[in-house]
Parts: sequence; C-alpha cells; structure tokens
Amino acid sequence: MPSLCQRMNSFQYHADHGHYPRFAYPPDNPLLFVKVDGPEMRAEGDMQLLAFEWLIREGERTKSNIFIPEVYKIFTHRNRVFLVMQFVPATPIRLLLESEDPYWKRNELACLDLIAEVIKLLSRMPVPGDATLGRYSTVRTLIKHPIFKDHQAPLIYRDVQEMKDHFNRVAAVRYKTVRNPPEVTTASSKDEPLIYCYSDLNDENFLLCKDGEGRPRLCMVDFEHASFLPTSFLAFAIAENRWHTTQPLQRRLALPQHNVAVMKEIYYVFQISVWAMGLTQEQREAVQRGVHGQGGDGTPIRDLPR
Repeated sequence: MPSLCQRMNSFQYHADHGHYPRFAYPPDNPLLFVKVDGPEMRAEGDMQLLAFEWLIREGERTKSNIFIPEVYKIFTHRNRVFLVMQFVPATPIRLLLESEDPYWKRNELACLDLIAEVIKLLSRMPVPGDATLGRYSTVRTLIKHPIFKDHQAPLIYRDVQEMKDHFNRVAAVRYKTVRNPPEVTTASSKDEPLIYCYSDLNDENFLLCKDGEGRPRLCMVDFEHASFLPTSFLAFAIAENRWHTTQPLQRRLALPQHNVAVMKEIYYVFQISVWAMGLTQEQREAVQRGVHGQGGDGTPIRDLPR
C-alpha cells in the first residue's frame, strides 16, 4: 500500500495539471479524508475548524446528534494547500434519495430537523472579535456564496457597507425602469448582524449514518461556502436552494425575508453579466492591480488561536 506521502506526491501531479481529486486514506479502511487546492483551501479549513469547535461546545449543551469532521492539519506541500480531516463513514442524502433507502424514508423528517438544527446552531456562533465580512481565516480570500457569478465575489469587500453599495448599484440596473427601486439594507449590524453562514446546501454535503442506538446521525461537510455574512445571505441561500432541502428548511428556519426578493434580482444580473458588473471604476482598477485581492491571493492577515 502506498504511504500517505506517496499518495500526496501522486495527487500533486494531478493538481499541477488542473485536476483536484480528493482521497481517503488508507484506501482499505479510511481514517483520513484529504482535500487539496490553492490558498483558499486554508480558508475552508479554518472555517470548518471554527464550526467543529463550536459544535463540540454546543453539543455538550444541546445533546444534538450532529457531527462535523475534525480538522487534523492544514499544510502547504509543493505550493498546494492540503486539508487533512477525519474520515466519516456516512452516506450523502442525495444517494439515499436516489436509492429510495428505507432507513431514510423512515427517518426523513428527523434528518431534516437535524439539518435545520445544525444551520441554526452555526448561525448562533459568536462572531470572533477581529472577524470581518467573509471567511475568518489566516489568509485573504474572496467570499464564496451562490448569489455571485460562479459563486465567487468579484472583490474582497472592505466592509458590509461596500458590499451593500455594490449590490444596490446592481439592483438599480435591474430596476432601472422603476421609479424607486428597492435596496438591500444590510449595513446596520443592529438590525442584521453578521452570522456564520453555511450556504452550500447541496444534498451531497449532508451525510447520514446511525449512532450506537440506531438513531439518525447527521454529518455536515464541505465548508468552501462558509463565511460571516449578514443574515439575509443565509435566507437567500435557502430560498434559492434547488435541492431536496429547500422547502423543509424554509419551514423550519425563521429568517428575515425583506431582502430576498431584491437579492434574487441581483443574482440574476450577476449571472448574465461580466464579473465587474456594478463595481466602481476605482474598484475595477484596484481589482486589476490586485489591491482588492481578485482571485484570493492567500495573503496572511491574522494568526488564529489553535
């Protein structure tokens, strides 16, 4: 059996050629799951670790049957960032749905309750004192969220106000024939604070297994789209969700809806427009110079406590 280092070197060849497969190790009886990418993988790992530690603390209080894989190590090897985490022997909900699994059919409502519960628990996480809009990480990266074109913000916003202004310029384009177009009102932290927003609601990101007593146990994976964002971004992600969980989550989570309609219109404009839609000339020039971090440059911005 090849060693983990040998697997990494083989994996690096594929990464250098634009392929990013993931692998479990050892292959016969996996204990680890490894993901690789550029600097943004470190940000994903940092957000997953934050969620794991919060859920451990909250789990002791709530006794929730919810699980997030532990992050063992994040490191750079040959200019690629490797995220090494706990392997979870569980089945994605999508596969259970496709196979019409009897266990899923018997426990579907309980599982949907668990999905809503973990999203709610994460949204209640205290925001770190030095956290800013986006991912709380040791590196600067772009926000990943389904509202943006290709799920990626065109620049690193300085604050919520800059993002709100950008969104309202895009909304004005969409509503240019309307006398008083609606605005996205997310600038006030009093009215709509930043929350831990898990926005990739793909059915493959929720895994199901049984605990020792045969009860359904939910595992949440893939934190690429996790960021600290205003509450409306979670409401939009759920409303625009095209997966099995859409309606059940909307019924189970009481989220503010006042921005969702205009955000759907902004989403439409983003999808059909060039990447710089709604940016000021100054912002476009800054992005092109790399000042606003187009693409996410992996620049260290803080040391996280470990």
